[in-house]
Amino acid sequence: MLHLKVMEPELEEDICTFSVKMMELVKEIFSQRSISNYHPLASFTTPTFRAYIITTPKFFLFEKYVRHLSEIKLRRLPNTQMFCFWVNIYHALFVHSAITQEISHSSRQSLTFWNRSYTIGGFSFSLLEIEHAILRGASATPHIPMISFILPKFGSSDPRSEFVLHEKEQMVNVILSCGSVSSPALSIYHPDTIEADLNATADNFLQQCEVDPLFKYISIPEILLWYKQDFGTNEQLLGGLAKMIDPDRELWRTMQLMMVQPATKIIPNKFDWSFSLKFLDDERLPNLIVVQKVQEDCLLGLHNTDKKIFNYVKEGMQTLISSSSQKTEIKPEHYVMGISIQMRLIKSKNHTRVRDHAPFVFRAIRNMFKVEESHLQKSIQERWTSLPNTHHHSFSFQSVDKRYILKTVNSTEFNFIFSHLHSYFQFIKDNPSTFLTRYYGLFSVERRGATHYYVLMENLLWSDIPLLQVYNLKDGSLADHRINLGEIRALACEQMNRDCDWLEKHNINDYTLLIGVCHSNHTPRKSIMLTVDVSKFRSFHGGVLNQGDNDERGEVYLIGIASHLSQHEAKKKDSRLRAFFDPTQDAPSPSRFKETFLTAAG
Repeated sequence: MLHLKVMEPELEEDICTFSVKMMELVKEIFSQRSISNYHPLASFTTPTFRAYIITTPKFFLFEKYVRHLSEIKLRRLPNTQMFCFWVNIYHALFVHSAITQEISHSSRQSLTFWNRSYTIGGFSFSLLEIEHAILRGASATPHIPMISFILPKFGSSDPRSEFVLHEKEQMVNVILSCGSVSSPALSIYHPDTIEADLNATADNFLQQCEVDPLFKYISIPEILLWYKQDFGTNEQLLGGLAKMIDPDRELWRTMQLMMVQPATKIIPNKFDWSFSLKFLDDERLPNLIVVQKVQEDCLLGLHNTDKKIFNYVKEGMQTLISSSSQKTEIKPEHYVMGISIQMRLIKSKNHTRVRDHAPFVFRAIRNMFKVEESHLQKSIQERWTSLPNTHHHSFSFQSVDKRYILKTVNSTEFNFIFSHLHSYFQFIKDNPSTFLTRYYGLFSVERRGATHYYVLMENLLWSDIPLLQVYNLKDGSLADHRINLGEIRALACEQMNRDCDWLEKHNINDYTLLIGVCHSNHTPRKSIMLTVDVSKFRSFHGGVLNQGDNDERGEVYLIGIASHLSQHEAKKKDSRLRAFFDPTQDAPSPSRFKETFLTAAG
């Protein structure tokens, strides 16, 4: 028998305290102490578990509190206390509804669910009304497809309008849970510590933001773009979010740097409506999900056809790379051979052929750079993210650990890599410390009469510690930062000369120097295993440690030469070269480009 402390509701107590006690009961209902005789990860969306929950003493007491809500003296309170009360009541009503009403996959499936209500102080308030008429009463209509037109607002003649929050509250967007995978965690908000409680939930929720200085984008939860008008411009949105993140976190420092960078893009993390509830501050509590999870769509901005092709090449890569895993001595025929597999979706008559070109050569390159096949296979299996497009009809995808990039290339670029693969292989074999891109695979997908080409490569600026800033020789940003390589500077210049010689030899006149900056006192990401690199310029967390005694001491430099995979055209006018040459003039020769590049690189 479960022994309970008597905690009868008191009608005369402060309504905020009343709401706190309701949420404490909600948390107790789903604590492992309450369900120790039941499977700890069971879903309360299943009939058997819901039937068990509603018979527990804690749930009986919770429903007694619900009945007493109709008798409390609801009155206008200061904004902070009103906010505390309504957020707690909203979450209590949400969980109560989830227990007593069957949900299959998502709370979004049923409008009836959102119309579930409590009678509070003689007035009826539904979930939709608490969120959109009270907590978001001062907010503009959100940009949510197929939902915005049903959102309620209280008119001036409605007596419930007295309880509307008349000031926009940005925090609503990062602390209110709608029972989905992409929602913030549940928490209990106390009137005396409301600011600290809100900050803790917001900071936890915003950890899903991702900042990429190399590709100049910040990904944020999609819900923040639905309610962007609560913040204002992009700059005000990022500034508002930065205030909600713990300043001691790496995310905060990186976001501060990115906010002042020109052309920073904001992309949304696709909202996943799959049903899920979790509490913020108790690791013992199970994630109360539990239903079939809809696969998150991380390939934003892509046409469905492009998504299908990406998934084909992803599945094909995993199979083909494992089939060429045996080590072998590279022979001339290995440069032109390939391995193909034929794939077909269930119930589809269309076959798709995925081909791995020169698999044994690329396997040898991966071995040369100590890429563990198990790590690569794991990265391929996991979630990939589409990166902002840098060229028309070109797509890039990044692995979850940011180490690998899969990029679409056109037939000209594909033929360039393929025809120069022997030269490339010999060069990197003789120059393991090269700054050139490391290519790990070349694939093609034949589907419905069209061929699509992909190249798998390592991120030039990859490390196991967070990347803070990226400097590009072309845009002039490198001139603003002092790079101190100490004794290995001469070796770096020699290697850079050899790299440029190879590019000139193959008639390439479009490349730039990228330098990423990390800091040695930042904690490495636990999920990443960084092996000792063969390059002397990648020996410290994938880079070179600053050797000076100035303010930059402790910085780690990640260095790479990014090249465009096309050959020199004498009459070509290219705006990409504007940093070095007049873009209205004919493109410079590879030898002239190399000379100018090395002079600028210093």
